[in-house]
Parts: sequence; C-alpha cells; structure tokens
Amino acid sequence: TFGNGRVKQINSFLLGNDFDTPVIFGGDLNTHNPGEPGKIYRQLKTIGFHDVFNGKMVQTTFYNPLKLKVDWLFNNALFLTLTEAKVLNQHKGTDHYPVFASYTFTEE
Repeated sequence: TFGNGRVKQINSFLLGNDFDTPVIFGGDLNTHNPGEPGKIYRQLKTIGFHDVFNGKMVQTTFYNPLKLKVDWLFNNALFLTLTEAKVLNQHKGTDHYPVFASYTFTEE
C-alpha cells in the first residue's frame, strides 16, 4: 500500500480493480516525502499503470526547493498509446505548471 495523505485515496480507487477501459488519472499527489515518488511509481507499475514521464523527477512546480515530483499523470495501457508528454512551464497560473499528454487510441 501507499503512504499517507492523498496517496491513500489511490489505493481505494485503483488497487483491486480490473479496468477493461482506458484510464488516465493525475493530479497533485503531495508526494513531499523523498521516498514516496519512487514508491508510487513502482506500485502503480505493478498493476499496469504508466507514468507519462517514466518515473523521471520532472519539475512541475516553480516552488519546490527539494525538487520532488508532486504532480503526476498516469495511464493504463488499454487501447492507449502515449504520443507526447510535457510540462508547460511557461504558464504560471498557480504554483503548479500544467502537465500535457497526448494519446492515440489503438484497437486490441
């Protein structure tokens, strides 16, 4: 299971469910503990979800002195092929930059 905070909400939604449709989810998971990002990435990978940045610590906020990844975007592989993912760091509406991902649907 995951650590404390919002990450526990992922447990209740994702773990134990068999998804037969494409799923894309993301958000500010408040992973401020240095051990949490890797734990989240490994756990979700074991149940078939992929981080659009392949686990890389991508800077998604302009105020993040520890340079930890707090904003995440995941998808399962069903009928989805990721074609592009990037942080739109030229946009400053809040302390978080938008995370953009583009997908194509595939038939299986």
